[in-house]
Amino acid sequence: MFFTFLFKSQWVIYHPTHRSCESSIFHGGVILFNRTGSNSNMVWFCRFTSLFSVTLWTFTRMYPSINTHHNWNESLRIISNEHRYSILPACLARYCVVFLCESGWPFLYVFVSYPLASMAGSWNAMFRISLMLSLNNVCYITIGNVLGVVVDNIPKAMIISTIVVQSSLVAAGFYTEVPSFLGWMRYLSPVYWSYRGIVKSAFTWSDTFKCRWGSTLAGVNRCFIEFHTSINNLKNRDIPVATFGELECVVLILLYVAMLLFILGFSIFRQHREDMLEMFFERLAEYKAIHGDTNVPSDHKSNDGLHLGWFVKLQRRHLKSGKLTDKQVERLEELGFGAKGESEL
Repeated sequence: MFFTFLFKSQWVIYHPTHRSCESSIFHGGVILFNRTGSNSNMVWFCRFTSLFSVTLWTFTRMYPSINTHHNWNESLRIISNEHRYSILPACLARYCVVFLCESGWPFLYVFVSYPLASMAGSWNAMFRISLMLSLNNVCYITIGNVLGVVVDNIPKAMIISTIVVQSSLVAAGFYTEVPSFLGWMRYLSPVYWSYRGIVKSAFTWSDTFKCRWGSTLAGVNRCFIEFHTSINNLKNRDIPVATFGELECVVLILLYVAMLLFILGFSIFRQHREDMLEMFFERLAEYKAIHGDTNVPSDHKSNDGLHLGWFVKLQRRHLKSGKLTDKQVERLEELGFGAKGESEL
């Protein structure tokens, strides 16, 4: 019942924007006007559409997720400090709502745009492409969530997210072939696995294109797709074509779950740190009530296992560097240690 209540409240709060739907319809119109026939350019067109699709579902929802998840995380911290909700069910409810709201847009995009571009030869392939785009979408939304939690400043989080995404695109071999000593980076890039799964689904080994010579099996002036220049470029970048498997889906799911576990672990660790900080403040208030002054409790460095002298010095150092929140500064001022720390430092 408690999880159901949190799930319903998050469902009401989380309003997915319509930018994804608008982008889907817009791109569907673009494909409609760029419709091509079954010739040698069709392979390039399919590859371009696949590349554009995976790029679209890399950037579209990631940037808004930074701000929305940052605001939600701040409210979660307030709720947790007031001990109204536990972090685990609140995070699980949030992740379920985000996944349900965001994972369906790529399916709508594919089933609207691809038929308009005469690329709906197999509904099974369209479903697989939709699945890869959906997993790619939620992975990069989760990257935005991670940055929204870890980085306190939203503009800095936006800059870091741009660097992370562009690095993942470079590592995936989108722009050029990655040097061999940096080849390991591609395996950490969600977009690499997404694009790899898409091109595996978009083409089959029996696909042909119009060529000059042709072959006996493919037909007159027809060649198998493995001899196309663009397909060779993909193979050189470790992106196999027309051999769909479950590896890409499994890796994307593992990356998604790993990032969710990181967010959950970071939130729990931060809440534990704030609880410990609150306990130190309470013990410091008890110390002041007993001794009746604002001296640093150096003579009582270990009170019930708590090093209050070390804690005061650490808080003064953080106060000077500006790392303390307004609430923490206010607590130090109330206890009489803030002003003294500033004068001594």
